[in-house]
Amino acid sequence: MSLHKRIVLDFDDTLAYTSDRDWANATPNLGLIEKCNKLYEAGWIIDIFTARGSISCRSRVEASEKYGPQIEEWLNKHHVKYHALSFDKPLAAYYVDDKGITPEDFIETDIRELEGGLSGSDIYTDGKVVHKTARNAHEAAKWFKDTGDIVNTPTIHRVVGNTLTMDYIENDPNYFTDSPYKALAMIQESLDAFDSIKQTKFLTFDDYIARIVGHCANADLEPFNDVVEKLSSIDLEYGYCHGDFGIKNMLFNEDKLFLIDPIPNVFGCRELDIAKFIASLIINRYDSHTQDLVINTMLAYNHWIDRYELLTLTAAEVIRVYKYHPDKDFIIQCVNDLLDIIDYAE
Repeated sequence: MSLHKRIVLDFDDTLAYTSDRDWANATPNLGLIEKCNKLYEAGWIIDIFTARGSISCRSRVEASEKYGPQIEEWLNKHHVKYHALSFDKPLAAYYVDDKGITPEDFIETDIRELEGGLSGSDIYTDGKVVHKTARNAHEAAKWFKDTGDIVNTPTIHRVVGNTLTMDYIENDPNYFTDSPYKALAMIQESLDAFDSIKQTKFLTFDDYIARIVGHCANADLEPFNDVVEKLSSIDLEYGYCHGDFGIKNMLFNEDKLFLIDPIPNVFGCRELDIAKFIASLIINRYDSHTQDLVINTMLAYNHWIDRYELLTLTAAEVIRVYKYHPDKDFIIQCVNDLLDIIDYAE
């Protein structure tokens, strides 16, 4: 559970309303209770803080002993689902917080999970920003900073721990299939833009092959081993890139392409970005006509790599998702289908 998947609620005049200090009979904020109960069921941590007793009690322990049973009885009476009740909140005239929100606005806010790909990252949005918790949050933030002037990316607001907070970009899921030539032109523009960033990496294509071998280790499947053997005949040099250039990491919004979820600090190059893109179309079951269009367009665009090499790299990128994908047989079949085409191209 991400520490950032937590909601902290005030009690008095937020969850419960009273004007005469008759706390036992305080009026429940039913809309807020319903909202928080749904989030509780969805796996969020719900903590309740109160400043009650800050003046009348000498310590938070005394406040908890005096008012805790009363508040807990009220919470149970009104079927409030929560994880913890704390008296650590100090009494103040104002609370200044960058994540503060009124009860009314919170009730109206649509907090929902977003698809986290195959890596299982914890991602959610309120329609304004996206919070993503992942091990490479700081590396991703640096990638966004380095590329923000040359490609479209969401604005990054902050990185706290392993949670990256960025603008929410609405995606048109049909854009690529409805306007493939426009989409491919924007994709090629992004790939071209990466050439303007010069960065020395002490990584080689052998490091990439070793990474694919690692993905094959637990599978011990003949088609996977065939792909690794074919990779040994290819030689690529490192180039600045995205690192996970799949269709799910492309957001199309008003004829603009926004890139998200990079994987920096691994061996990469333009050819591997293209291969990842094609692999993602295969894995996400785009039709064969679309796949052929993309392959032929990318071969014409990146003319210094041939069909054999591109499809071999594509097969390697399919192998990368094997251990994460729920349908192992489907991934094996995808690799076998690619090997048939590769052998013909050879």
